[in-house]
Amino acid sequence: MADRTVWWICRDNRWWSVFGKRRGRIKKADPPVHDDLVQRDSTAAGPNRLWRADITGIPQQKGSCI
Repeated sequence: MADRTVWWICRDNRWWSVFGKRRGRIKKADPPVHDDLVQRDSTAAGPNRLWRADITGIPQQKGSCI
């Protein structure tokens, strides 16, 4: 008998196994990757009020100023 057939029979009869599928473990929060040396306040007064950007991925010409 195929596993799927067994699953259908159990589902139709509302039978559930005590040996269910293994669920993922709850991942604990990791420590911060780095310290906040600048100590900027990143709290916003409301939605769409505070914008931050990372420009390290934008190629620059050597010696040019932004």
